Amino acid sequence: MGDVTDAEPPGADPGTALSADSRPGLRVATSTVALVASSAVIALLGAIAFHEVTVTLGRSSYGVLITVLNFISIASLFADLGINTYSGREIARDRSKAAVILGQNLGLRLSLGVVMVPVVIGIGILLYPHSYLEGILLVAITIPFEAARAVSVSYYVASIQNHKTGLIGMLSQVIYVVGVVVTLHLGYGLTGCFCSYLASMVFSGGVAYYAVRRAVPFVPRLVLSLWKDILRNSLGIGAIQVVNVLYLRTNILLLSLMTNKSTVALYGAAATIVTFLLVIPNAYMTSMMPLLVTAPPQKLTSMVNTATAYMSMIGALAVAGTTSVSGDFINWIANHQYAGAAPVLSILSVSVLFTCVTSVFAYASFARDHHHRLFAISCAGLGLNVVLDVVLIPSLGARGAAIATVIVEAIILVGTYAIFRSRVGNHFTAWTRQARIYVVGGIVAVFGHFVLDHALGAGLLRLIVGLVAIPTLFMALALVARCFPTPIAFRELYGSVLAGRLARRVR
Repeated sequence: MGDVTDAEPPGADPGTALSADSRPGLRVATSTVALVASSAVIALLGAIAFHEVTVTLGRSSYGVLITVLNFISIASLFADLGINTYSGREIARDRSKAAVILGQNLGLRLSLGVVMVPVVIGIGILLYPHSYLEGILLVAITIPFEAARAVSVSYYVASIQNHKTGLIGMLSQVIYVVGVVVTLHLGYGLTGCFCSYLASMVFSGGVAYYAVRRAVPFVPRLVLSLWKDILRNSLGIGAIQVVNVLYLRTNILLLSLMTNKSTVALYGAAATIVTFLLVIPNAYMTSMMPLLVTAPPQKLTSMVNTATAYMSMIGALAVAGTTSVSGDFINWIANHQYAGAAPVLSILSVSVLFTCVTSVFAYASFARDHHHRLFAISCAGLGLNVVLDVVLIPSLGARGAAIATVIVEAIILVGTYAIFRSRVGNHFTAWTRQARIYVVGGIVAVFGHFVLDHALGAGLLRLIVGLVAIPTLFMALALVARCFPTPIAFRELYGSVLAGRLARRVR
C-alpha cells in the first residue's frame, strides 16, 4: 500500500469531499463548540442523575447499576466494531454515497445488535447472581436502538453538523434524568433507573434515524456480500475504540467478579467523572475527523500539531484539577460514603493525559487508512490491562484497577505514535511546545496540592476556589509559556481553503 501522505486519501473526490464545499476552520470550531456545549449540558444533567442515584440507592445498589450498564456497554462495543466511525469517514470522502453507506452499515449494525441481545443475556445469567438479571434483561434491549442512533449520527459527524448530534443527546439525557428523579422518588429504585435508561435509548435511536432520514433517505440494507469488506476496513479503528473504552469497562467487570458491590461503586463513581473529562477531546477529534480525511500532506502536520497541543492541555488540566479538588468534588456531588473514590479519581485522571494524545494519532492514522497495525497494539494493551488487574486488584482494590489503566494507556500512546510515525509520516513536530505544556501542568498541580490544599479547609469553599483558580492559573501560564498554537498555524491549516472561497466570491 502506498503512503497516502503523498496524495489525497483513496476515494477522495474534489467535487464531493467536505473540504471542497465548506469552511473547514469555521465549521470545525462551530461544530466543536456546539458539541462541547451540548455535552456540558448533558454532563450537568448527568451530575444531577449521578447525585440522585448515589445518594438514594446507596453504594451497594449503585454498584449493581454501574455493573449492569457497564456490562451492556461492553456488548454494544462488540456490536459496533468501528462501523460507525467507518461510516463517517466514507461519507466524508464522498457525500453523494451517503444513503448507500448508511443503509449498508445500519443493516450490518442492526444484525449484530439483534444477535448480541440473547448472547449478552445468556452471558449475564452465567456471570451474575439473580439481583443483576432484571437490569440486564431491560438494558440489553437498548443494543439495537444504540446501533440505529450511532450509524445515523455518523452522517452529522461526516458533514460537521455535530450541533444536531448534541441536540439529540441532550433530549435523550433529559428523558433519562427526569425518569431517574421521578422513579426514585416514587420508590421504584433500580427498576426505575433501568427503565429510564431504556426509554432514553429508544428515544435517541428513533429520533436520530428519523432526523437523518429527512436529509438522506435510507433504509437498512442486508447486503451480505459487502459485510466482509466493511468489517475489514472498520475492525482496525473498532479495536482501538473498543480497547480505549474497555480499560474502564474491563476494570469494572473484573472488580464486580473479584471484589464486592461497594468497591465497584467507588471505581464506578471515579470512572464516570473521568468519562465527563473526556467530553471535550472526544468532541474536538470527532469534528476534526472529516478534515483529517481530506487534508493534503502539508496541512496534516499543522492539524496534528494543533490537535496534540489542545489535547495535551486538556489532559494536563484534568490531572492538575483532580489532584487539587477530587475529594471535595466527590463529597459534594455524591456524599461521604464515596470518599474512597477520591484517590481512585486522582490516579485515574492521569490516564486522561495519555488518552487525549493517543486519540490524535489514532484518528489521524485511521483518516489516512493506516490504522490496521494499531489492532495489535490495542489487543496487547487490553491483555496487559487484564493481567495487571488480576495482579493489583486483590491487594489494592479500585486503586489497583486505576493504576493498571494508567500504565496501559501510557504504553498504548507510545505504540500508537510509533505506528503513526512509521506509516503516516513525521507529522508531529511540536516537541518543545509539548514539553512546555507538561511543565505548566506540573506547576499547577503542585500549586493545587501544596498551596490550595493547605490554605483552605476541606469543603465546598475549597472546591469553588479550586474550580476557578486552577483553570485560571493554567491558562495564564500556558499563555506565558506559548503553549497555544500560534495564529500562523491556523492560517497554514485553513488559509488555502478560505482563500479559495474568497477568490470564487470575487469572481
